Amino acid sequence: MTYEENLDYLAEQRIPVCLHGHSHIQGAYYRRGKRQGFSQDSELSMESLNHSLICPGSVGQPRSGKAGAEFAVFDRGQGKIHFHNVAYDMDATVEDMGRYGFPTQLVDRLYKGR
Repeated sequence: MTYEENLDYLAEQRIPVCLHGHSHIQGAYYRRGKRQGFSQDSELSMESLNHSLICPGSVGQPRSGKAGAEFAVFDRGQGKIHFHNVAYDMDATVEDMGRYGFPTQLVDRLYKGR
């Protein structure tokens, strides 16, 4: 399904927000009135959005081009999502991945963030 089809489904089911994973790309597809788009801003106000698909990011294999661990915090009280990227001991992780036989392409992706 495309993001547009997913947003249509959310509209049909009257679901304003869907948090999901698997894409490894931090950000939000959204629909605001008749406009729709994709945002990778560090903060997203949910107030004016009709429907949104939120990917909090990827702790292990980001595809954003930024090495690090990505996550998001949903502040329901303020109606905002805050996206974060934090550094971690990548060398230790790469060492562990090598020891446990992870494929080289997955190990290399950590440093590239792709």
